[in-house]
Amino acid sequence: MIGLTVIAEVMDKEPTIAEIWTFCLWASAVTFILSIVLSLAGRRTFFVIFPICLFIAYGTVSETWDAYVGPAILIEAGPDYVFQCHLAASCIIMAWIAAGLTVLLIKPRLGGHSFFAKKLCPPS
Repeated sequence: MIGLTVIAEVMDKEPTIAEIWTFCLWASAVTFILSIVLSLAGRRTFFVIFPICLFIAYGTVSETWDAYVGPAILIEAGPDYVFQCHLAASCIIMAWIAAGLTVLLIKPRLGGHSFFAKKLCPPS
């Protein structure tokens, strides 16, 4: 038998940029809505969503950090693909932060008590 060089492609097994953005935008919308609903329902349930957000964001970019797959993705798809993956994953975390800021502004108006909201929005 003659040894043949095998060239394995990586990008045929990876999601496209459109699929990554679609998934991350849906995850961001769910994160935003769920964070607001949970924080208005309870006091500390807002922070339950954060580890889930980190897990989803890490799952989106974890293969680009792999020692073997990451360089192959850079060669085949280029640095733009890796940048788009990280940008899409950061949208999930930004949705959680935006939900937190929204709750800080909404909760006092609904009759809730929030220490930070009192500092940000003093009574007029």
